[in-house]
Amino acid sequence: MHILAVTTGRADVTPLAPVLVALSRTCDIKMWDMEGWHFEELDELPEADLMLLLGDRFELVPAALWATVHKMPIAHIHGGEITRVSFDNQIRNAISKLAHIHFAA
Repeated sequence: MHILAVTTGRADVTPLAPVLVALSRTCDIKMWDMEGWHFEELDELPEADLMLLLGDRFELVPAALWATVHKMPIAHIHGGEITRVSFDNQIRNAISKLAHIHFAA
């Protein structure tokens, strides 16, 4: 299986690291860093059987939408968390709605 792990920087790479190590034993993992991305770069996303996203960073929304349009299933880690007085909830909930596999907090 080919998995595309999309990150936004150190904030999600650190908690994602043990998951990627475990998955790398049986899967081909490709990383894509959305930090400082531009919309035209979405066309450069590699093909995969599954997109892996963690959290609620707004930079992940375009990747989730791209995967949805390209019929690539999404696995979302940390859906279901609640952040008070922040728009993080709406971002996280949007990504969770687009996801097919949920690893809730």
